[in-house]
Amino acid sequence: MKIVPLAPGAEKKSYYKYIHEPLALLSDEKVKSLKTLRDDPANTLEFADRHEILSPDFVPRASGCYMLKTGGLLVSSTVEVPDITKEMMDWWMVWHQFDHLRYALWDPRDHYDVKVTPETRARLLDESKPYIERLWGTPSYVLESFNGEKPANTTICFCDPAELGYDKSVLGTENCYSMICTKDIVKKGPFTFPVVMTEILRKGPNGKNIWVANWWLGCTREGDTDVAGKMPVRKFIAKMVSALAVHNQIEMPHLNKVLPKLYAEYKDKNLEDEV
Repeated sequence: MKIVPLAPGAEKKSYYKYIHEPLALLSDEKVKSLKTLRDDPANTLEFADRHEILSPDFVPRASGCYMLKTGGLLVSSTVEVPDITKEMMDWWMVWHQFDHLRYALWDPRDHYDVKVTPETRARLLDESKPYIERLWGTPSYVLESFNGEKPANTTICFCDPAELGYDKSVLGTENCYSMICTKDIVKKGPFTFPVVMTEILRKGPNGKNIWVANWWLGCTREGDTDVAGKMPVRKFIAKMVSALAVHNQIEMPHLNKVLPKLYAEYKDKNLEDEV
């Protein structure tokens, strides 16, 4: 299995042993399905309807890339992660950001590096805040590929769910054990557009935990107002960003395999141990 380049000395860290956990890839048929642009308004989760993911009777849509009625795109992915708990996910989202090797454990083929500023590092270490709240208002700088191609630098700007209009009282319930939100501006070639991401861990229809990830492209929220504009050449852009769904369908099952073991071994240790 191809593994991203690691810094000298990575093999001396105790969690290095998890880097060689086999990464399960998808069939060509599955990849083709995820990359097929879906123009089905009845099954598309519009940005204005995003709160549906937190409802008790939420039913996941088919994973893939959708055309939005407002002129943007939605990339959606739902993955069953029965072995990941709220406590694991909240801890993981902080713990992995201190070391490129930790980030690579999530997806050894595609996760090259992660960096945070000294200010973000201090916030991530602030024990007065719950793990998940330490992310709010911080940027993360990652180097990653979607699915084995040349990696690219990406800035991920985490935000308080309230900035996207979500009701935070649902956090910690079976409708939303854990929630990750971001607001970003993305540049693809000559085109620049806003992207809002929401990922949640919740109880699925069959009683097992699921990871529900949605990226709304061409959409954002300014103050108390949703903004959803038309994107230029969106069918062209869809061909590139649909790879997000493929990537998520690979990285999350892998995390479901390695995170329970990492959490059991490192949850009570200092966040900066071995970095």
